[in-house]
Formats: sequence, C-alpha cells, structure tokens
Amino acid sequence: MENIIDYYIMCDNKAVLSFWEESNGDDEISLDGCSIHLTETDRKEYIKEIYSSRGDDIPESYDRPIGNFGYNAYITDGINKRLLENKSIRLTQVELKNLMNMEEVVIEYL
Repeated sequence: MENIIDYYIMCDNKAVLSFWEESNGDDEISLDGCSIHLTETDRKEYIKEIYSSRGDDIPESYDRPIGNFGYNAYITDGINKRLLENKSIRLTQVELKNLMNMEEVVIEYL
C-alpha cells in the first residue's frame, strides 16, 4: 500500500475467496489458486456450476475447493470492477501469490 488512504478504500471492496486444489489421480494434490466472488451465494453457485459441468464421471485430474467455506477478502478497485462484471473470478496460484504480494488481495483469516 502506498498510503493508509489506499487501505481504507480497499476495505470498502469486500469479497469472498475460496482456495482450490487439483487432484491428479495418483493421490497427488497440489494448490490450484483461488476463486473470488461477490457474495457467499455467488461462491456456492460457482462451485455448483463447476461440479455440474463434469457430469457423473470423476475425471482423472480435477480441481476442487479446499474446505466448505469462503474467506473474507479485501480487494482493490480494479479487481472489484472485474468482479462486478463477472460475479466470480478464477485465479491461478501464481496470480493469487502476485496479487497478495502486491497487497491487491488481502485475506482475513479467522
């Protein structure tokens, strides 16, 4: 953050974040970024859409949310603008790490 005013502006942009992991058949699991949503309802709908698009068969490699809950997150105006347009955004692990390092996404841990 360049100054404290930027922090307070960002606090107005609250979102819900879910971490994701990828399962690769042979009991290999790796972190797979996150999804960011406007609301908890949007998060649940996004996950439901992901699962329903797979059909009845479990693929050899697939991604899934870690846990059954979302984290509160604070995001910059730029990310919030994208979120308002799309309701949900999926980020790779590298994108998430970069945005967190630049403090454009700040996660509220319990």
